[in-house]
Amino acid sequence: TMAAAASDGQAGAAAGVARAEAAMDMYSLGMVLWELLSGGHVPFQDMEPLQAATAVLLRGLRPTIPPPTTTTIMAGGGGGMGGRYCPAPLACLIRNCWAQRPEKRPSAAHTLRMLRLIRTNVLSRASRCYDRDT
Repeated sequence: TMAAAASDGQAGAAAGVARAEAAMDMYSLGMVLWELLSGGHVPFQDMEPLQAATAVLLRGLRPTIPPPTTTTIMAGGGGGMGGRYCPAPLACLIRNCWAQRPEKRPSAAHTLRMLRLIRTNVLSRASRCYDRDT
């Protein structure tokens, strides 16, 4: 019937909206992770908001992720944002959250699994390294 077809169309549209919102949430999570790693830098601070939005949407502009390391999370010294470094698995997760095509961004469940693995593997390795230095 017409009512059933309309209902199916509405359900499909609602599912599409939910997928788009989930993809936007993953992009936002990538930005939050970047801001934490950057020590509070503001992304695209040299641009007007409309310029930044256009560059992100049309040119795929993303903030620079600190260089990867497997030993420490926030080491002093040169390179990156004031000497900050990003564990390679976390940099990969952030880049995936920022995928230009929203359907390529990870799900929340996958992201949670990855964050747990990063916490277990990278942070425990970093704390062992830190313990040796004391």
